[in-house]
Amino acid sequence: MPDIVETTYSAASTFRDCRQKYKHRYIDLIEKDRPPAAPLWIGTVVHDCLEMWHRGEPLGEIIDYLDDLRTEDNTKNWVQCVAIMQAYARTYPTEDSFEVLELEEVFRGPLVNPETGRASTTMVLTGKVDGLIKLESGEHAILEHKTTTLNLERYVETLWTDFQTRFYCQQYGKYKGISIRKAMFNIIKKSLLRKRKGESEEALIERMTGDIQFKRYLLSFEPTLLDEIGAQVWELKDNMQLAARSGKYYK
Repeated sequence: MPDIVETTYSAASTFRDCRQKYKHRYIDLIEKDRPPAAPLWIGTVVHDCLEMWHRGEPLGEIIDYLDDLRTEDNTKNWVQCVAIMQAYARTYPTEDSFEVLELEEVFRGPLVNPETGRASTTMVLTGKVDGLIKLESGEHAILEHKTTTLNLERYVETLWTDFQTRFYCQQYGKYKGISIRKAMFNIIKKSLLRKRKGESEEALIERMTGDIQFKRYLLSFEPTLLDEIGAQVWELKDNMQLAARSGKYYK
């Protein structure tokens, strides 16, 4: 029996976008020799802070965590993160519209042939969800944190096409043995304010805290949209294995 290959959603998504990039990153293990760009750094750190917040850790301890990450090179990013978490704590001191059930849970599951219902004997897929929540209606939903500089109303218009979230609803739902057809997007619009001449860092953070915007957007996926994901992922698996056998990874 062939060895079972374990791949992540990120790897599969990268292959879907550019096969050569997938080869460089996940087969050749080539990484960029430079710090992550500001949006990626901020997004990652805010995700970690939101996990701490939803686990019940006080804001003071989260700020202490951010202080430990601060360096001379990332001060601007650090200021943004502190302002985001201060604004978040003021906006959502408690969660009344949903109950958090899981946070940052890693899941692993088989790829299933949508035509035969049989699981692949060569590949399994893993992923990690930001959170699983229970709505007031009793329904389950994926919790997805997003940071952006875009207009919030314009940003939500594109979310229904989000491949990752639809994939997670289907695959993570199977892993948990529950039906998940909804996703709650927890969207944070970062501040674009800049430090004024002679302004203290504390004053800048306070101005940015008041400038940051939030939007909660609950999206429901039709069953047909979720069913399509199974067929797409199965076809993606076949293409990944074909590329591995042939050694051809086109741009």
